[in-house]
Amino acid sequence: MPTVTYPMINPLAIPKQDRDEIQAIYSQLTNRKPVQIVSPGGHRVEVPASLQHFLLHLLKDLRDGKVVTVVGSQQSLTTAQASGILGVSRQYFVNLLEGGAVRFHMVGSHRRVHLSDLLKYKRIRDRERRKILDRMVQSEVEEGLYDLVPSNVQPRKRSRRPA
Repeated sequence: MPTVTYPMINPLAIPKQDRDEIQAIYSQLTNRKPVQIVSPGGHRVEVPASLQHFLLHLLKDLRDGKVVTVVGSQQSLTTAQASGILGVSRQYFVNLLEGGAVRFHMVGSHRRVHLSDLLKYKRIRDRERRKILDRMVQSEVEEGLYDLVPSNVQPRKRSRRPA
């Protein structure tokens, strides 16, 4: 069942009846230009193209059963929330922060990351990964390709634990 998360904490299940209504709204919006919003008093306001584009993407994702989160770019995230967005462990993410890969700020004794900084890091990471994958596909020599590391990732040396 698709969910809407706001403000990144409480998932809300969308009932089937609402999903059917979302599909109907999506179909109507894709067939009409320009889109207008009508206030309860009957006042009509034309929706700007950029907002219409955003709403169509939002409705499409909800219609397709995807989880959708709308968050401001300056929203502060905990290390657990940010690591979840990147799909890495919290400790690995903390290591990235301490290594300077992602900007963060402190709230008391807790690290926080602005969503915009996290998404900037993610774009760079994904672009670097794509470059490496493209090199792997194009390369005729496979030796050593699995040792390639994106330039924005600093591998940590593991310390040896005493026996």
